[in-house]
Amino acid sequence: MAQYMARRAEHEQRLELEGADWRNRPLGLPRWEDRPTCACGDRCQVVRSRRPGTLRRRSFVCPNILDNDIDDPPRRCQFRQWIDNSTPSYLSRHWNMQPESPADYSLSRSYHERIARFSRNR
Repeated sequence: MAQYMARRAEHEQRLELEGADWRNRPLGLPRWEDRPTCACGDRCQVVRSRRPGTLRRRSFVCPNILDNDIDDPPRRCQFRQWIDNSTPSYLSRHWNMQPESPADYSLSRSYHERIARFSRNR
């Protein structure tokens, strides 16, 4: 246990020294304010690509889905901004998870809207 704690402390210290932000963490999600807006005017959702050429790369996409196609839903606007310029080496072959679900996106959006509404009413 002592070895684990020492390695963990060393890892956390290394991350602080490197100035790691959400772009450097494999499952890091940006704060609401740091997300770009798409052509629709909404803050973007973070998704992980499942296509062979860009497998496991993260990108910002328009959150407005036009239908219920789960595999590759068409978006209202075709906005896409890549976060990862190449497939990260830390991702193993079998790791293929979405960093943000539509429910997570909705929760983040509603929280941000409540905070904005509260600050306007002050």
